[in-house]
Amino acid sequence: MLQKIRIGLIKLLIDINEKLFFENRLKKTYKKMFGSRLASAVDVGANKGQSVSLFLNVNPTCKIYAFEPNSKLFKKLESKYRKRPNIRLYNAGISDQSGEKLFQENILDYTSTFEDVDLNSKYLQNKSAILGVKPESLIKEKYIVTTITLSEFINKEIGEPIDIIKIDIEGHEYAALKGLFNHAINHPVHYIQIENHTDDMYLNKTSFEKIESLLNDNGFIQFAVINHGFGKIRDIIFKKNR
Repeated sequence: MLQKIRIGLIKLLIDINEKLFFENRLKKTYKKMFGSRLASAVDVGANKGQSVSLFLNVNPTCKIYAFEPNSKLFKKLESKYRKRPNIRLYNAGISDQSGEKLFQENILDYTSTFEDVDLNSKYLQNKSAILGVKPESLIKEKYIVTTITLSEFINKEIGEPIDIIKIDIEGHEYAALKGLFNHAINHPVHYIQIENHTDDMYLNKTSFEKIESLLNDNGFIQFAVINHGFGKIRDIIFKKNR
């Protein structure tokens, strides 16, 4: 019981910190980028709907396509946005191939992932100490989820240009980008937003340099950097270089 209370308080503090600092910074950046003209957005890793809320703040009628593989969070998203016809929710993951993949649900739902966690990671050990659990207890459940590539999804489901794709999937961003660029897409993407943090949490971590190189090779250049309120975490927005 005490452990659950401790984890709940840490989640609350993270939420407050993100809302006060990161989300306010990001909201201002979106306003500068789009004004009120944000027409369509893809949210890869919707979590509790933080980015969805920011997109709606810019334009309440924006078409939003949101992916969340965590089954419990997805049900909350459905309940939250069921009266919003402009929001489409998908209980699936984005990867470099369409099919199925093992999803690892973390005690802190923000850090659930498709990636294998390095139990010897110093970052992971510090994190588990703060939460009061053993490193191997951070992953509380594993299950198979459906995956789709962004290129396949866009070509099947979206009939218009995409203003922004936000990707925050805990170390699996490179795979998501490979799935976006592996086939030609029917409609242009104007901006791509990627979360980046410098830690050693994953066994097969892809360097940010490799991610940026893939984006550059496909015509996207760095446009803005928004720091989170804690840790060495930042979101980087890339703009399609016309």
